Amino acid sequence: MSTIHMLTGIPGSGKSTYAKQLCRSERAVLVATDDIRERLFGNESKQKNNYLVFDTAFAEMEQVLAGGRNVVFDATNIDRGRRLKFLKRFSGIPVECHVCDAPYELALARNKLRKRRLNEVILTKYAKNFAFPVHGEGFSAVHIVHAEADPGIVREELEQLLAAEPGHDELFRYLSASPYFSIMLGFDQGNPYHSKTLSEHTYSVLEYINECYEGEHLLVMQLAALFHDTGKPLCKVWKQTREYYSYFGHEHVSAIIACNLLKALGYDDDFVLHVVYLVSFHMEILHGGDAGASNIYHLLGGELLAELYFFAEADSFGK
Repeated sequence: MSTIHMLTGIPGSGKSTYAKQLCRSERAVLVATDDIRERLFGNESKQKNNYLVFDTAFAEMEQVLAGGRNVVFDATNIDRGRRLKFLKRFSGIPVECHVCDAPYELALARNKLRKRRLNEVILTKYAKNFAFPVHGEGFSAVHIVHAEADPGIVREELEQLLAAEPGHDELFRYLSASPYFSIMLGFDQGNPYHSKTLSEHTYSVLEYINECYEGEHLLVMQLAALFHDTGKPLCKVWKQTREYYSYFGHEHVSAIIACNLLKALGYDDDFVLHVVYLVSFHMEILHGGDAGASNIYHLLGGELLAELYFFAEADSFGK
């Protein structure tokens, strides 16, 4: 049976390069929305008539599948609702998702080297709205396409440190080798819902987990605590009408940071995805109400829902 390989990731995450490699290894036909925009409008960066672009892409895929070939679908595919509609349209056909995990900073650096540069505001919007794909959407598999990076820390040292339950200063003295954690020190959240700096809040969540968690996935929970707010510095926006800072989308930015660093530390995909899903959904369990909990249950299952309820307790305690 033919297979669709859906790529996901923000612009500059390496999708197009990987798509060509995947086409060779899977003997697949490439369907890329950038190529379609070039054909239709003479410019791949023209973000107009998206319905026409995607209708054309879907028609091309259906034609390829009818011929018994595999398809590589190269688009950002950051929106979960649109992915669900795609999976419904192509129900009965295996769809494997390939997540390009390049975080915002790497994508931004790559974007600056392009002839046609994407506006940084638009790139930030992509990063803040990238809902990390999950198996429960209907994918037959979720693969992480790792962008090489220097994490600045060592897996064995980190695990030993977490097992020793260090104090705030000792923990962040070590973590500060990574810029994602060094920026947390002294970071004033400027928000009435948080009285602590970002590093202090992160430590308080970790402290609650160390004291109260009784499950089998302590390391997963500890790492979720460390990473769950790493995206806040990028997402910090002043809300004039409310007179405080907002952090919309930080959970999505944090999820990609967690994915990239944990892969760089050598963790396997299943472990990484477990942490990433806790990070990615931690705001929905806090503010989504019954509808959010129901959505999480259908996407992730009861065990992860229970872990997210506990994580929400830890997150609230840390404020």
